[in-house]
Amino acid sequence: MNKEMKFRALNEVPMSHTMKTGVDVDCPREGEVVAAPECRIRVRAPAEATEVEVSISQCPWEPCRREAGSWSYDWSSYDDGDYQLAARARIGADFEEAGEERLFSVRLRR
Repeated sequence: MNKEMKFRALNEVPMSHTMKTGVDVDCPREGEVVAAPECRIRVRAPAEATEVEVSISQCPWEPCRREAGSWSYDWSSYDDGDYQLAARARIGADFEEAGEERLFSVRLRR
């Protein structure tokens, strides 16, 4: 299955999923198309989380900052394409990952 077919197939999964770990990506939404040159990634994590990180398309984990009841990471300098987003939170000594990777696309207006 090529990347485009995988993206399309996973994009058809219903949005109503339960948080399995307490870590969940709020933004971007599953299947969302980002058209702006900057994207604020938002992650919800349990109150006891001391650290939250995101990884975009299996790149190194990047730290988020705590902000208004969630965690944020400002992402920029990206190209058009399909991306996978993973999130994790440190709770105690261990990292707890979000249940599923989030798939989204970037289509910049030029």
